[in-house]
Amino acid sequence: MDQNVPELLEASKSGRIDEVKYLVTAGVNIDGRDEYGATGLMFASKEDHLDIVRFLVKNGADVNAKKDDGETILMWASNMGNINVVKFLVANDAVVSAKNDLGWTSLIWASYGGHLDVVRYLLENGAFVNDMNMAGETCLMFATANGHIDVIKILLNNDVDVNAKDYDGWTSLMIASRNGHLDVARILMANGADVNAKSNDGETALDKAIKEGHTEIQEYLKQSGGKRASELL
Repeated sequence: MDQNVPELLEASKSGRIDEVKYLVTAGVNIDGRDEYGATGLMFASKEDHLDIVRFLVKNGADVNAKKDDGETILMWASNMGNINVVKFLVANDAVVSAKNDLGWTSLIWASYGGHLDVVRYLLENGAFVNDMNMAGETCLMFATANGHIDVIKILLNNDVDVNAKDYDGWTSLMIASRNGHLDVARILMANGADVNAKSNDGETALDKAIKEGHTEIQEYLKQSGGKRASELL
């Protein structure tokens, strides 16, 4: 590693634009990495230092550089909800639907964090709404798990598969039922969620709500035709 690369990484992370300009002008490797493969552009994007992001990209920084685990710069910005950085990166040819080693995309990260503006922008720019990670989990499942209502609505409006199952057979409705998100369960049901789908362990959404003691969701699911697995043929 160039002995000055750590200085560039720290300056990029800390928002010290003058130092970044000095180091780059002095010939420090603009795509120099730390021990995990992160670059200055990654740190600047994560910390929402748009001025540094602009400068680094203008001077040739690789907008699609990946860490050792496959994380991209756009993923870091999306995870943090840094919409202006996200827009700039996409405008400069960042790959919107790239996946890390675990199959996470920028859209999954943004949905997980509840960053509605980022989710909307990524969808408008080619993100695949039904991409799954290595566990079969979708952006809808992560938005559901964390109760991000507005994100859930926009995903549903963009044809996300409401009945997709992860590799354990869990659906978004099951996740909402386990986590006690009644408002989410209502939205999912209104958009065609299968109330009596079973996970690989043979449980329904109602089973999962009962197991966690979420009485309001139990009643709602029952009123909507939900049954325990033992009640189904």
